Amino acid sequence: MKKADVNQEQESYREGLWLVGPNQARKSTKLHSILFTSLLVLFLFLTRDTWLVGPSRRPDEEQHPPCHNHDSPATSWADIVPSEKLSWSPCFPAFGQDFYCARLTLPMDYHRPLNASPSHPKVHIAMVLLPGVNHSVDTGLVSESPLLINPGGPGGVGTLDVLVTGYGMREIVGNHHDLIGFDPRGIGATWPQADCFDAAELNSSPDEVEKQEAWLHRATWQVEGQAIGLPNSTERALADIVRRQEAVNKMCGIKDDKDSIFRYAGTPHVAQDMMSIVNAWDGWLEELRDAKGPGHIEQPISAVATYSPPDTKGKLVYWGFSYGTMLGATFAAMFPQSVGRLILDGVVETPRVAANMLVDSLRDTDAVLSDFFYYCHKSGPKCRLYREGDEARDIRERFEGVMASLEDDPLTVIPAHARIPVIIDASAIKRLLFVIMYIPTAGFPVLALAIDTIYRGVDLGPLVVAPDLAPLCHRKLDILAYPEDSSRVIRCSDTTYQGPSGGLEDFQRTFERLANVSYFADVWTDIVVTTCSGWDITPTTPPALDWERFPWGDNPPINTSFPIMFVSNTHDPVTPLRQGLVQAGKFVGAGLVEQLSDGHCSIAATSLCTVAKMRAYLDDGIVPDVPEWDKEASEDGPMVGKWEKCPANEEPFGVFEPVVQGFSGDGLWAQGEATRISVAVHSVRDAMRSQTVRTFMPPQLRLLSELAVG
Repeated sequence: MKKADVNQEQESYREGLWLVGPNQARKSTKLHSILFTSLLVLFLFLTRDTWLVGPSRRPDEEQHPPCHNHDSPATSWADIVPSEKLSWSPCFPAFGQDFYCARLTLPMDYHRPLNASPSHPKVHIAMVLLPGVNHSVDTGLVSESPLLINPGGPGGVGTLDVLVTGYGMREIVGNHHDLIGFDPRGIGATWPQADCFDAAELNSSPDEVEKQEAWLHRATWQVEGQAIGLPNSTERALADIVRRQEAVNKMCGIKDDKDSIFRYAGTPHVAQDMMSIVNAWDGWLEELRDAKGPGHIEQPISAVATYSPPDTKGKLVYWGFSYGTMLGATFAAMFPQSVGRLILDGVVETPRVAANMLVDSLRDTDAVLSDFFYYCHKSGPKCRLYREGDEARDIRERFEGVMASLEDDPLTVIPAHARIPVIIDASAIKRLLFVIMYIPTAGFPVLALAIDTIYRGVDLGPLVVAPDLAPLCHRKLDILAYPEDSSRVIRCSDTTYQGPSGGLEDFQRTFERLANVSYFADVWTDIVVTTCSGWDITPTTPPALDWERFPWGDNPPINTSFPIMFVSNTHDPVTPLRQGLVQAGKFVGAGLVEQLSDGHCSIAATSLCTVAKMRAYLDDGIVPDVPEWDKEASEDGPMVGKWEKCPANEEPFGVFEPVVQGFSGDGLWAQGEATRISVAVHSVRDAMRSQTVRTFMPPQLRLLSELAVG
């Protein structure tokens, strides 16, 4: 490949063109050559870009015209002054000219309210607002109830999510919606961070040097652990993984104190914060009315002339993904009369016994892998692992042969661009495969190319980039939000996420239970099940939490002020359809939509039907039907019952199809709108996958700093 072609391919990669989109199915095979490099480096590269300040575009790639005059917009969270009342400031113009930021000061401990207790530690919740089309803080034209977004995790950075994906998400739900992304306590730009690696004093802000040192310490620790492999890779692997988790948790415990964020970061506290955000928005609207007079709140606009705002004043309007569904369900349990609209997408169950949920999460994981072989066979030559005359089982055998060879004889690769040897073993590829299953429409072609390349014995030296920590030593990195330990802190604060507590033997038993359910038991044990080993920080609960009302066990269904909308995919690798059905039964009148696709959350594939039902729910209050589920008949097989289902308009190795044969609902879209929605879904999926990678990718595939192609 010529150097000019390499540079062009790198630019295409950086723009996210590796995703399968409406205009991407016929890309040249040159793009495929870059895809294998993507396999080994794309996830950290994207994660790194997520942490760095960078430009953003609308899904249609047109520059969004400013709807107001920005005077010196903030370019750092340090420029945003915390306030006990909402105060919006223009911010981060590199992402677009329409964003506003705020830092809302709230009690760290709601038992010690601000200004009503002699000791009241605080949190400053970072928030980003993207107003709807023709809406603006400057003019005072805004919604009665904005749409709060949580990207999942736990640990997802909501401010970055809206900065990077806001235009796409607004296209999906309707451009008249105002969107707010917020960083839950302990996360991202919210202060204080739940960071076990920094050396700052309790509830004090580390300086930039201390932050970068903490980042380097964390990265070094991760690299040290990469040689262990997965829990079943050696006789000592599980014990070593547990011991390393205990070491980090011990370090967190040393930083704990009665006023430390570690005790106050659990999901119920964040749910109470969301209620505070709703109240703060209402208070801010009152001030707007006083300052600007009547007539400025949610008027009909040309973009949606027939739109009539729902009666959601003083209530939460929310779209939560994955862990965000648990956060939404917790809010509904704590504040049932404050539910305006809740879309819970990629549903996590809230069980009383955590170990049962951890095992049940992998119920459909292997089905996603099986569908890879199905779609590869169905697509024929479009799938690089396919050979003429193959059946699906032949493709599976080819895949299994490659994995077995990596198990017995890992590849030693000398990268062409760094003098650091790289070992590619079965554990690394298996973890990568686990992440790919979150987004099969985009990831399956990459998987096919990677396995085929290894199968054919191609020298990987020109394609592999070695782990390199040198960039973390640079003192001039423009970091929007540093990594922290919020995912660990939240998981271990929530009893739902706490895994086995009986020592190594207990972890071994849980692993064996998982192994009877899924091929990916070792990955799940490594990244989730063992996380809280040795965690001894006792979490607190806010005053609004009543465990007798919590949606678990035999507690009666919760009657919310408006029914909840649940969305689950047919085969989701970590939040199976069954969990969506279980959760829907815990709330009176809740409806469920099954999206007929693989992957995690509805954005794993474009479904115009799902988008239409979301819009109808948000704008018109049309709730999907309450599912009728035969639990006993569904115990050991596919889910049996009756509920609403939506086809996807794309599948792996295919192209976007505006109309699904045999489904009449797709014809309702205006010309061009279907394609715009598909592009929007892809843009959201492209950015949100980095949240997944931050949690799940192995260090040798994450700690990469540059994209290099031979």
